[in-house]
Amino acid sequence: SFFSLTSFTVPEGATELSSRCFWNDTLLASVTLPSSLEQINYKAFYNCKNLQSISLPDGLTSIGNQAFYGCTGLQSLSFPNGLTTLGNAAFYECSNLLSVDIPGSVSVIDEWCFSKCSNLASVTLHEGTETIGYCAFRECTSLTTINYPSTLKEIGDYSFQYDSLLAIPLILPESLTYLGLLAYGDCHSIVTASLPGSIGEVPGQLFYGCRSLSTVTLGDGIWSIGEQAFNHCP
Repeated sequence: SFFSLTSFTVPEGATELSSRCFWNDTLLASVTLPSSLEQINYKAFYNCKNLQSISLPDGLTSIGNQAFYGCTGLQSLSFPNGLTTLGNAAFYECSNLLSVDIPGSVSVIDEWCFSKCSNLASVTLHEGTETIGYCAFRECTSLTTINYPSTLKEIGDYSFQYDSLLAIPLILPESLTYLGLLAYGDCHSIVTASLPGSIGEVPGQLFYGCRSLSTVTLGDGIWSIGEQAFNHCP
Protein backbone atom coordinates (compact mmCIF):
# COMPACT_ATOMS: atom_id res chain seq x y z
CA SER A 1 0.00 0.00 0.00
CA PHE A 2 1.08 3.60 -0.67
CA PHE A 3 0.46 4.91 2.84
CA SER A 4 1.34 8.57 2.23
CA LEU A 5 -0.06 9.24 -1.26
CA THR A 6 -2.55 12.09 -1.62
CA SER A 7 -3.09 11.69 -5.36
CA PHE A 8 -2.22 9.12 -7.99
CA THR A 9 -2.67 8.59 -11.71
CA VAL A 10 -2.90 4.96 -12.83
CA PRO A 11 -1.09 4.72 -16.19
CA GLU A 12 -2.98 4.04 -19.41
CA GLY A 13 -2.82 0.40 -20.43
CA ALA A 14 -3.42 -0.97 -16.94
CA THR A 15 -6.36 -3.39 -16.95
CA GLU A 16 -6.75 -4.03 -13.22
CA LEU A 17 -5.97 -2.68 -9.79
CA SER A 18 -4.55 -5.45 -7.65
CA SER A 19 -5.84 -6.42 -4.23
CA ARG A 20 -5.09 -3.88 -1.49
CA CYS A 21 -3.16 -1.60 -3.85
CA PHE A 22 -4.31 1.58 -2.02
CA TRP A 23 -5.39 -0.25 1.13
CA ASN A 24 -5.65 1.97 4.22
CA ASP A 25 -4.21 5.07 2.52
CA THR A 26 -6.18 7.53 4.62
CA LEU A 27 -4.55 10.57 2.92
CA LEU A 28 -5.52 9.61 -0.63
CA ALA A 29 -7.87 12.28 -1.98
CA SER A 30 -7.66 11.90 -5.75
CA VAL A 31 -7.17 8.97 -8.15
CA THR A 32 -7.27 9.09 -11.94
CA LEU A 33 -8.13 5.76 -13.57
CA PRO A 34 -7.24 4.88 -17.19
CA SER A 35 -9.80 4.05 -19.88
CA SER A 36 -8.17 0.62 -20.18
CA LEU A 37 -9.15 -0.42 -16.63
CA GLU A 38 -11.45 -3.46 -16.40
CA GLN A 39 -11.21 -4.65 -12.78
CA ILE A 40 -10.88 -3.11 -9.34
CA ASN A 41 -9.94 -5.99 -7.06
CA TYR A 42 -10.33 -6.95 -3.39
CA LYS A 43 -9.83 -4.08 -0.91
CA ALA A 44 -8.19 -1.89 -3.56
CA PHE A 45 -9.38 1.31 -1.84
CA TYR A 46 -10.21 -0.17 1.57
CA ASN A 47 -10.44 2.51 4.26
CA CYS A 48 -9.38 5.38 1.97
CA LYS A 49 -11.31 7.79 4.15
CA ASN A 50 -10.23 10.96 2.35
CA LEU A 51 -11.29 9.85 -1.15
CA GLN A 52 -14.28 12.03 -2.07
CA SER A 53 -14.98 11.13 -5.69
CA ILE A 54 -13.68 8.79 -8.35
CA SER A 55 -14.46 8.52 -12.06
CA LEU A 56 -14.97 4.92 -13.10
CA PRO A 57 -14.02 4.25 -16.76
CA ASP A 58 -16.55 2.97 -19.29
CA GLY A 59 -14.74 -0.35 -19.74
CA LEU A 60 -14.85 -1.30 -16.05
CA THR A 61 -16.62 -4.64 -15.57
CA SER A 62 -15.83 -5.67 -11.99
CA ILE A 63 -15.66 -4.03 -8.57
CA GLY A 64 -14.37 -6.64 -6.13
CA ASN A 65 -15.17 -7.53 -2.54
CA GLN A 66 -14.63 -4.66 -0.08
CA ALA A 67 -13.07 -2.56 -2.85
CA PHE A 68 -14.28 0.75 -1.35
CA TYR A 69 -15.10 -0.51 2.17
CA GLY A 70 -14.98 2.33 4.69
CA CYS A 71 -14.44 5.13 2.15
CA THR A 72 -16.38 7.47 4.39
CA GLY A 73 -15.54 10.59 2.35
CA LEU A 74 -16.89 9.22 -0.93
CA GLN A 75 -19.84 11.41 -1.99
CA SER A 76 -20.48 10.73 -5.66
CA LEU A 77 -20.13 7.77 -7.95
CA SER A 78 -21.28 6.87 -11.47
CA PHE A 79 -21.25 3.24 -12.53
CA PRO A 80 -20.48 2.39 -16.18
CA ASN A 81 -23.13 0.55 -18.17
CA GLY A 82 -20.93 -2.49 -18.77
CA LEU A 83 -20.35 -3.22 -15.08
CA THR A 84 -21.25 -6.82 -14.22
CA THR A 85 -19.87 -7.40 -10.72
CA LEU A 86 -20.52 -5.49 -7.50
CA GLY A 87 -18.75 -7.49 -4.81
CA ASN A 88 -19.40 -8.37 -1.21
CA ALA A 89 -19.31 -5.23 1.00
CA ALA A 90 -17.87 -3.25 -1.93
CA PHE A 91 -19.20 0.05 -0.54
CA TYR A 92 -19.82 -0.95 3.09
CA GLU A 93 -19.98 2.09 5.38
CA CYS A 94 -19.47 4.67 2.65
CA SER A 95 -21.40 6.93 4.96
CA ASN A 96 -21.38 10.06 2.76
CA LEU A 97 -22.52 8.43 -0.47
CA LEU A 98 -25.80 10.16 -1.41
CA SER A 99 -27.21 8.20 -4.36
CA VAL A 100 -26.43 5.26 -6.63
CA ASP A 101 -27.70 4.29 -10.07
CA ILE A 102 -26.86 0.63 -10.66
CA PRO A 103 -26.97 -0.55 -14.30
CA GLY A 104 -29.00 -3.62 -15.27
CA SER A 105 -25.79 -5.33 -16.37
CA VAL A 106 -25.21 -5.99 -12.65
CA SER A 107 -27.38 -9.06 -12.12
CA VAL A 108 -26.40 -9.51 -8.46
CA ILE A 109 -25.92 -6.76 -5.89
CA ASP A 110 -23.79 -8.79 -3.52
CA GLU A 111 -24.24 -9.19 0.23
CA TRP A 112 -23.48 -6.20 2.48
CA CYS A 113 -22.71 -4.18 -0.69
CA PHE A 114 -24.08 -0.81 0.50
CA SER A 115 -24.76 -1.65 4.14
CA LYS A 116 -24.28 1.23 6.61
CA CYS A 117 -24.26 3.86 3.86
CA SER A 118 -26.04 6.09 6.33
CA ASN A 119 -26.58 9.08 4.00
CA LEU A 120 -27.62 7.08 0.95
CA ALA A 121 -31.04 8.52 0.07
CA SER A 122 -31.77 7.22 -3.42
CA VAL A 123 -31.16 3.92 -5.22
CA THR A 124 -32.05 3.44 -8.89
CA LEU A 125 -32.17 -0.10 -10.31
CA HIS A 126 -32.72 -1.20 -13.91
CA GLU A 127 -34.10 -4.14 -15.88
CA GLY A 128 -31.58 -6.97 -15.72
CA THR A 129 -30.85 -6.87 -12.00
CA GLU A 130 -32.08 -10.14 -10.46
CA THR A 131 -30.75 -10.31 -6.89
CA ILE A 132 -30.46 -7.92 -3.98
CA GLY A 133 -28.17 -9.84 -1.65
CA TYR A 134 -28.11 -10.55 2.06
CA CYS A 135 -27.91 -7.27 4.04
CA ALA A 136 -27.20 -5.36 0.80
CA PHE A 137 -28.83 -2.11 1.98
CA ARG A 138 -29.05 -2.83 5.72
CA GLU A 139 -28.78 0.23 7.98
CA CYS A 140 -29.12 2.72 5.14
CA THR A 141 -30.96 4.97 7.55
CA SER A 142 -31.48 7.84 5.07
CA LEU A 143 -32.81 5.71 2.22
CA THR A 144 -36.15 7.08 1.03
CA THR A 145 -36.36 6.00 -2.63
CA ILE A 146 -35.77 2.71 -4.43
CA ASN A 147 -37.44 1.04 -7.42
CA TYR A 148 -37.82 -2.69 -8.07
CA PRO A 149 -37.26 -3.81 -11.69
CA SER A 150 -39.53 -6.46 -13.24
CA THR A 151 -36.50 -8.79 -13.54
CA LEU A 152 -35.92 -8.94 -9.78
CA LYS A 153 -36.05 -12.53 -8.45
CA GLU A 154 -34.54 -12.35 -4.98
CA ILE A 155 -34.43 -9.95 -2.05
CA GLY A 156 -32.15 -11.49 0.55
CA ASP A 157 -32.40 -11.74 4.31
CA TYR A 158 -32.05 -8.43 6.19
CA SER A 159 -31.68 -6.53 2.87
CA PHE A 160 -33.37 -3.33 4.07
CA GLN A 161 -33.51 -3.86 7.83
CA TYR A 162 -33.38 -0.62 9.87
CA ASP A 163 -33.99 1.60 6.83
CA SER A 164 -36.25 3.75 8.95
CA LEU A 165 -37.02 6.46 6.34
CA LEU A 166 -38.09 4.10 3.55
CA ALA A 167 -41.68 5.25 3.12
CA ILE A 168 -42.68 4.76 -0.52
CA PRO A 169 -45.39 2.11 -1.05
CA LEU A 170 -43.67 -1.26 -1.11
CA ILE A 171 -44.86 -2.87 -4.34
CA LEU A 172 -42.76 -5.91 -5.19
CA PRO A 173 -42.77 -7.35 -8.74
CA GLU A 174 -44.37 -10.62 -9.86
CA SER A 175 -40.92 -11.86 -10.90
CA LEU A 176 -39.88 -12.19 -7.25
CA THR A 177 -39.48 -15.79 -6.01
CA TYR A 178 -37.54 -15.25 -2.77
CA LEU A 179 -38.09 -12.66 -0.06
CA GLY A 180 -35.84 -12.96 2.97
CA LEU A 181 -36.15 -13.04 6.73
CA LEU A 182 -36.42 -9.56 8.28
CA ALA A 183 -35.89 -8.01 4.82
CA TYR A 184 -37.90 -4.95 5.93
CA GLY A 185 -37.60 -5.29 9.68
CA ASP A 186 -37.76 -2.04 11.63
CA CYS A 187 -38.58 0.01 8.54
CA HIS A 188 -40.63 2.38 10.64
CA SER A 189 -41.97 4.54 7.79
CA ILE A 190 -43.50 1.90 5.50
CA VAL A 191 -47.30 2.38 5.46
CA THR A 192 -48.50 0.12 2.62
CA ALA A 193 -47.10 -3.04 1.07
CA SER A 194 -48.10 -5.37 -1.77
CA LEU A 195 -46.49 -8.81 -1.97
CA PRO A 196 -46.71 -10.97 -5.10
CA GLY A 197 -48.06 -14.51 -4.96
CA SER A 198 -44.85 -15.69 -6.63
CA ILE A 199 -43.00 -15.67 -3.28
CA GLY A 200 -45.34 -18.39 -1.91
CA GLU A 201 -44.57 -17.59 1.71
CA VAL A 202 -44.41 -14.37 3.71
CA PRO A 203 -41.10 -14.92 5.53
CA GLY A 204 -40.67 -14.82 9.27
CA GLN A 205 -40.30 -11.36 10.82
CA LEU A 206 -40.59 -9.72 7.40
CA PHE A 207 -42.19 -6.54 8.79
CA TYR A 208 -41.06 -6.92 12.40
CA GLY A 209 -41.22 -3.53 14.07
CA CYS A 210 -42.79 -1.70 11.11
CA ARG A 211 -44.85 0.46 13.40
CA SER A 212 -46.46 2.58 10.62
CA LEU A 213 -47.59 -0.36 8.49
CA SER A 214 -51.36 -0.23 8.04
CA THR A 215 -52.24 -2.03 4.78
CA VAL A 216 -50.80 -5.20 3.27
CA THR A 217 -52.02 -6.86 0.08
CA LEU A 218 -51.11 -10.51 -0.46
CA GLY A 219 -51.12 -11.86 -4.01
CA ASP A 220 -52.80 -15.10 -5.07
CA GLY A 221 -50.40 -17.94 -4.50
CA ILE A 222 -49.21 -17.01 -1.03
CA TRP A 223 -49.91 -20.06 1.13
CA SER A 224 -48.11 -19.29 4.38
CA ILE A 225 -47.33 -16.41 6.71
CA GLY A 226 -44.12 -16.93 8.69
CA GLU A 227 -43.57 -16.60 12.41
CA GLN A 228 -43.70 -13.02 13.72
CA ALA A 229 -44.06 -11.64 10.17
CA PHE A 230 -46.13 -8.72 11.50
CA ASN A 231 -44.88 -8.59 15.09
CA HIS A 232 -44.79 -5.08 16.58
CA CYS A 233 -46.92 -3.63 13.78
CA PRO A 234 -49.47 -1.90 16.00
